[in-house]
Amino acid sequence: MRARSTAVRVAAALAVAVWMAAAYTAARRFLPPPRAAAAALTAADVEAVITNIQVIRQLKFKRAVRYRFLTTDQALAILVADARREGDEAKDRLAARVGAMVGLLPPGTDLDAASMMVLRRQLGGFYDFRSKQLVVIKDGFAHSALAGAMGAHELRMEALMVLAHELTHALQDQNFGLGAALDRTEDEDDPALALRAVAEGDATLAGIAYLVGRMN
Repeated sequence: MRARSTAVRVAAALAVAVWMAAAYTAARRFLPPPRAAAAALTAADVEAVITNIQVIRQLKFKRAVRYRFLTTDQALAILVADARREGDEAKDRLAARVGAMVGLLPPGTDLDAASMMVLRRQLGGFYDFRSKQLVVIKDGFAHSALAGAMGAHELRMEALMVLAHELTHALQDQNFGLGAALDRTEDEDDPALALRAVAEGDATLAGIAYLVGRMN
């Protein structure tokens, strides 16, 4: 996991939220049975998505995917620690100033704080490219901005879609060496942006396709 990947996850979380409403009415051939109580996922849910995302994406895992359940606060602590360890504060301050100059951001915006705020409200899990481990949020979307507007089943479906998205990143990493490729392009803006766009587009499509039951 890298500081730059935080921004990727923010974009992915927002994209997932936008597509959720459209995907909800689709067929649910690969979905586990709904649970009435909450949107939180279980180990059985994770195993089911691990099995079925390989069918949806037509790729196989080369080794078992390790995963663990954390609370939102525990997961955010990992992201914050990584961002601080690998971030570039000077570049962040410059980006904030440029964003304010062109009217995209309010003056004085703290990009790290803003990213963490968005993640806290959208985070359903993430794939850690360093540890090769999937983190699943045990409290589901309890902190989501959608929690008050959506029922338990709808939130559960969103959680499953996010899980399918992140497991697609695991497939990309195991089959195409995505983590290493991100490292190689870290200081090359155009190749890095192109690679992230392909990886996130693939994962977003796969997450939606998981609910639909097919990629086309």
